[in-house]
Amino acid sequence: MHSKQYKKLITLSLLLINVLVIFFVWEHPAMRSLLSTVELYRKAFDAPLPEIIVHSKGITLDGKLPTRIRLRDNIWLIFDTYTDSTEFLSCAPRSIWISNDLLLYRTEKSIKTFKTKNISSDDPPETISGKKIHDKFEKYYRPGKFFLNTFLILVTFISLFLLMLLGGGVGIIIDAFREGPGTYAQMLHLAGRILTVWVIIAAGIERAGIFSFKMLGAFLLLYLLSIALLVSWNLNHKINVKTSI
Repeated sequence: MHSKQYKKLITLSLLLINVLVIFFVWEHPAMRSLLSTVELYRKAFDAPLPEIIVHSKGITLDGKLPTRIRLRDNIWLIFDTYTDSTEFLSCAPRSIWISNDLLLYRTEKSIKTFKTKNISSDDPPETISGKKIHDKFEKYYRPGKFFLNTFLILVTFISLFLLMLLGGGVGIIIDAFREGPGTYAQMLHLAGRILTVWVIIAAGIERAGIFSFKMLGAFLLLYLLSIALLVSWNLNHKINVKTSI
C-alpha cells in the first residue's frame, strides 16, 4: 500500500476510534439524560391519568384531581387544580406539575414555569388521554432514538474531523515558520494521533467522575499546544542531527 494511502487509512481509523471512545465510553451525558427522562415518562403515561383537553387557548384537566405519581427517587408527575412552587422544590429534578394555568418543570437548580395559555389548537377542543400520549411515545420512541444516535455520531465525527483539521493547520504553520519539510497530510496524521491521546485521557477523567465541560477549553488548548511543541521538537531534533553530521 502506498505510504500516503496508508497514512490516510490510519488517520481515518484514529478518527473512528475517537468517535467510539466519545460515544460509547463517554456515553454523551446529554443524550443519556434525555433518553432517561423520556423512558421515565414513557412508563408513567401508561398509568391512569387525568385527560388533558386542549382548547383554542389553554388547557383544562378532566378526571381525578389531584393525581400524583411517584416515578422514582422522589421524581413526581403531578396533576392538580393548582401549582405550588414552594412545595415543588421538595421534589427531585425532572419532576413535572401540571394545572389548568401552569406547567412546572423542576431542574437541578430551579423551577421552569410555562403558561398553559400558550398551548392552543385551531381545531375543536381535543382530548388527550394518558394512553394516547403513551401510544405516541411507543410510535416515535424507537425511530427518534435511532435518529438521535445517528445525529450525535455524525456531529461527533464532524467535530473531531474539524479538530484534526485545526490541529493539522497549527502544525503546518509551525513547520512553515521554521522552514521545515513537512506537508499538511503529515501534520493531519500527527494531529490525529495526538487528538486520540487527549480524547482517551479526557474519557478516563470523565470515568473517574472529575470531568466538567469547563475543562473542554483546557483540553483543546493542550491538544493544540501538544502539536505545536511536538512539531517544534521534531524540527529541532532534525537540525541538531544535521549539525552533528
